[in-house]
Amino acid sequence: MSASNDGLNVSRESIAAEVRAQLARRRRSARSVALELGWTQTYMSRRINGRIPFNVDDLAAIAEALDVPVISFFQGPRLTRVRTPGWWSSRRLAAVAA
Repeated sequence: MSASNDGLNVSRESIAAEVRAQLARRRRSARSVALELGWTQTYMSRRINGRIPFNVDDLAAIAEALDVPVISFFQGPRLTRVRTPGWWSSRRLAAVAA
């Protein structure tokens, strides 16, 4: 399942991957964050593996526990900008002109 907003294609798998990446950057385990937040390991596991989407409150709580802004979960390399038709024409013309 994915949602599109302002040209971003965001899927629950992409968000889960970025949450995992943020955990790794902070050298934290999903289990330790789940315990800190009072969640069960199963609750966190299902979301961190992309089986169940995170809700806004989940992401806010994890962001606070990791001391990162919530937006950091939406900025990973897997979250791609949807390009409008013809976007390559301007780049190709710019490359030829250079």
